Amino acid sequence: MQHPVFLTQKRLANRAGLPMPLLVAGLIGLALLAGLLHQAAGTGVPPRSRQDTGSLFYGWLLAAQSLLLIAGGYGRVSRVMASERAAGLWDSNRLTLLQPSQLVSGYWLRAALRQFYMSLVLAAAGLVLVAVAGLPLSLWMGTQLLVFTTALLFGLVAIAAGMVFQRASGGLVLLSAFILIQAFSLFRPQFMLINFLLPVYPAVHLFAAGTAWNASPECFGLRIDPVFYSLGLQLAVGTFLWRAVVRKAADPLQPLLRRREAVALFGVLV
Repeated sequence: MQHPVFLTQKRLANRAGLPMPLLVAGLIGLALLAGLLHQAAGTGVPPRSRQDTGSLFYGWLLAAQSLLLIAGGYGRVSRVMASERAAGLWDSNRLTLLQPSQLVSGYWLRAALRQFYMSLVLAAAGLVLVAVAGLPLSLWMGTQLLVFTTALLFGLVAIAAGMVFQRASGGLVLLSAFILIQAFSLFRPQFMLINFLLPVYPAVHLFAAGTAWNASPECFGLRIDPVFYSLGLQLAVGTFLWRAVVRKAADPLQPLLRRREAVALFGVLV
């Protein structure tokens, strides 16, 4: 997988500097861990159970990690795509011996490399938080899996946006519209597919067992665990987007989505 696009994006990430972002991520994790230990000791704040306090602090860390990797990674990929297209580098790479799938994967998996490394540091800090608070390891494993798979899905969305919009701001408008739809869908979390595509419901389900968020969705009469339901939906939509962007990379003159594909994707979002 060490083709020119991979190497170029990796070199750009290293040139921008990795020690400082990793240090910032580490300080965020240490600050939350220190806050958890302070709360557990019961000094200066009303006492809470260690697990409840740990869930609160891990939720904060998970929110920061999601914002960094999903939103930050999306913005980075869309900006790289816009700048590469404006400079003519995208078209130049298309004329090389690289396969369309290799070209797409190069930008998809390497453009947000710095955000990925920072997220790994936060994931390690989250594991320590979960262990110190006595929370189940399944909480950490499930939420981390959802964060990274969602980041991969939104990376493909960013690639698609970069192929359609001439400027990176177009991709940010698309992300804003997605978040707006997501906000309205929270009123019916167990029935809206978008709450599993952006896995708000499965994440809260892992935190809030035994509450109204504990219900499992049904598919053809079968109850499915929300985490697996979300992963399956992301895999289906991700495969759909992968085929679309690879097809567009092979032939830039054809539309990104066919009419039936656009209608089906719109149906999933709303």
